[in-house]
Amino acid sequence: MTIDPSWISGSGLGSADAFLTGRPPVKGCRVALLGFDGVGQAVVRNLCERRNAGIRLAQIYNAEGSPRPSWIPTEIAWTTDPRTIDLSDFDIVVDLAGDQDRSREWIRSALEAGKSVVTASKHVMARHGPDLLALARARGCQLRFEAVVGGSVPMVSGLRDGLAGDRLRSLVGILTGADNYILTRIEWTGGTFEEAVAEAQRLGLIGDNPADDVEGHDAAAKLSVICGIAFGRQIVFEEVPRQSMAAIEAIDFQYAARLDCTIRPIAYAERRSGGLSAWVGPALVPRASMLAHLHGSQNLLITTGEATTRTGFFGVGAGSRAIAVAVVSDLLALVSDGPRHPSRMPVPTRAHVVTAETDIRRYVRFVVHDRPGIIAELAAAFAAERIGIESVLQEPTLRRNELVFVMTLDPCPQPALDRAVVAIEACDFHIRPPLALRMLDPAVG
Repeated sequence: MTIDPSWISGSGLGSADAFLTGRPPVKGCRVALLGFDGVGQAVVRNLCERRNAGIRLAQIYNAEGSPRPSWIPTEIAWTTDPRTIDLSDFDIVVDLAGDQDRSREWIRSALEAGKSVVTASKHVMARHGPDLLALARARGCQLRFEAVVGGSVPMVSGLRDGLAGDRLRSLVGILTGADNYILTRIEWTGGTFEEAVAEAQRLGLIGDNPADDVEGHDAAAKLSVICGIAFGRQIVFEEVPRQSMAAIEAIDFQYAARLDCTIRPIAYAERRSGGLSAWVGPALVPRASMLAHLHGSQNLLITTGEATTRTGFFGVGAGSRAIAVAVVSDLLALVSDGPRHPSRMPVPTRAHVVTAETDIRRYVRFVVHDRPGIIAELAAAFAAERIGIESVLQEPTLRRNELVFVMTLDPCPQPALDRAVVAIEACDFHIRPPLALRMLDPAVG
């Protein structure tokens, strides 16, 4: 192969990119960037610093209506009016709009016109991913969404390309860096949930409305998308069981430590007969697990396959700069392939979440007005559902009017636990509702 010296001089994608692809880069792909929040700004700064000849950022749409920053080069068009955007003028559309309805329509319109798309909209991909991927394939273009799942961690490409030859059986991970930051801050400082959320917002890890993160909606969306790649079956987003983190307190980390565990925001899915079992929420994780050693805004996905046993994907998942890395990486891949290169992404089928969750041990924390007979009433409620009590833990305290203690339970199905908790909540001794968390088996993570 004869190498054109111009590839090395900087007129193309750079010597490494050109050499690895084995062909000259497509020059001057016109890119429209739709959305200029924190991620959008980080993407633009990345592209301006990179000055890659294969990418020509032609237009920015700013939905917030804020003034144009002085650092944006004058040759890039700027608009705050979506009516002025003609997608047919561009080779690649980058969707960072934030608004789900607008993102879905822009992605669909661009693909219909044969334009490749890079998106960071996890909820659009969770709800409409199979249809949009099928449309990209039909129109001979690509839809890339690395930023949807793991921030700067290449989970999508790793599963799609690196593990395509295996049949994956399960996956478990921490997919929301903001949630992991919140829990580890409570663990380290002994502070409140509200203080941890405020700190995550100050650092730009979480937005003004944290509900999507802390209630499990973001993790459920990411898990839905990942299942489509890992198993070829994308679970229905609305069916993913999810649990809020809002009730977690510093005392829970103290009791978790007595069990040689910590608490992390877990997403889990596995193949089951008739469908996929899946859930997201805070769970006790053994200290020996890799998941227990993730701190701050780090993400980790561990897959188990028939041939590869365990494979891990690890890195920073939250924050504008990390997500921008994934967006720009998708852009560079599109430019390398050529924006009209047909999609290689398999189109997943839709799958329902099976209701029968794998039996798993449980941690249940109680805050009560102390009086005789409480343990007996709790034991009776669990026994009525054939749930065995494994242990009872209580930190020494003089506060009998606000007594905190924990029960760990033998493996039990979720419906049985739910019924027992409903019966227990009717008792008159509670100061706060019981908190029930899953306890991961050491073999899982």
